[in-house]
Amino acid sequence: MAPPIPTHQIVDPPDLRPGTGSTPDPNQNQTPPGRKVVELGGCLVKTVRHFWPQFNDWLAALPDTRFQPMVTYDRRFALWWGLMLFVCKLGSRRQLDFQFRDLELAVLENLNRFSDCQQESLPVNKTLSHFLGHVGSAAIADLRPECVRRLILFFQMFEKGSLLQQLAREYASTPLQLFGSLKNLAQRLLECFRYFRLPDQDWDPRRAAPCQIRICDSS
Repeated sequence: MAPPIPTHQIVDPPDLRPGTGSTPDPNQNQTPPGRKVVELGGCLVKTVRHFWPQFNDWLAALPDTRFQPMVTYDRRFALWWGLMLFVCKLGSRRQLDFQFRDLELAVLENLNRFSDCQQESLPVNKTLSHFLGHVGSAAIADLRPECVRRLILFFQMFEKGSLLQQLAREYASTPLQLFGSLKNLAQRLLECFRYFRLPDQDWDPRRAAPCQIRICDSS
């Protein structure tokens, strides 16, 4: 009988072990595949929970003129589906279908936890366009000033924040050495949300609220 799958891993991911870094000792114990990617995803989730604790409430308050008896996807879930375009730098809306629309991956569970929903399937990319048409540009514009202010801070805190710095120090490295460019960082987040189930404590807003996240100047 095959050994049980670890609780944070639900499919066979690619080999995501960190490189040899500044001490390429072949006798060093290797980090388990995917561990640093899961920890990177945890940094993102905790940063969102810390700075945007009301974000899902804002999304739930958006107007929605869709015919409700026929609605499948909650507005919070639909908005998070769209946000993954930018978080993972997918480039085009069609990439949502190619990269995320697979129920055998961890995408559905991770998006449900981001949005506090209980969806049982994943939309197609045109669902997002249809939904935004019913929300209307005015409602998105009203939401945008608060989101933009928080978003600027959020990206600063995620890219230069002490959570990411602390994670890099655990590998005797820097964020740049550990994950490379921002494009590569986004690719690692894509791998995280496709292949891994994050630990429950990463999603707990009670843990995120009191944590201190500071901007660090060093890269």
